[in-house]
Amino acid sequence: EELSFQDGSGEGSLYLDSTSFQCIRFQPFQQTSWLTLCDQNLKELHVPHYRVDADKGFNFSNADDAFVCQKKNHFQITCHTQLQGDAHFVKTPDGLRKISSFHLHFYGVKVESPSQTIKVEQSQSDRSKKAFHPVLVDLHGEKVTKVTVGRLHFSETTSNNMRKKGKPNPDQRYFYLVVGLHAHCCDNSHYPIVSHASERIIVRAFLFQASNPGQF
Repeated sequence: EELSFQDGSGEGSLYLDSTSFQCIRFQPFQQTSWLTLCDQNLKELHVPHYRVDADKGFNFSNADDAFVCQKKNHFQITCHTQLQGDAHFVKTPDGLRKISSFHLHFYGVKVESPSQTIKVEQSQSDRSKKAFHPVLVDLHGEKVTKVTVGRLHFSETTSNNMRKKGKPNPDQRYFYLVVGLHAHCCDNSHYPIVSHASERIIVRAFLFQASNPGQF
């Protein structure tokens, strides 16, 4: 399988144009917060190749001009990651830190206030309640690593979801879904290396006219 990646520069397209369906897209997010990786010789490495795709769970609503999902329904994310070199250290404001592992972090942010985060949770097949921890990614050299994470859902809904006279609420609020690759160190600290965020999403407790996904 030949993959196309999008790096920190934001150049290049990951998606084929299609008129038959609309996939939710992800793009680089808060790039000024990303930290630089270094190899064992302390040489700085380029931003890893990184691609995030939503396999299912989001439908585009023409009426709302946004993607919509139901809080209790699951979405599934697939990430492809490729280091550009053999990363041993992360360059932090406090100096170089040795990397013990890489993990994917999943969370939502409020579009109008990106500093406010929303928890993303993972349902268990037996319906038990378990904390959803960042997902370990096994990255070695410049090998492409694919990770798929399913049964995900937002912990809360967006605000002002109710329609006004059958039309979208002018005060409707939105989330971005953020998927970030973080370098973890042995003291449980972690640092963002690259993060991508989705297009805006409405998260509802229930869907309007669920039989016609394009007209929520």
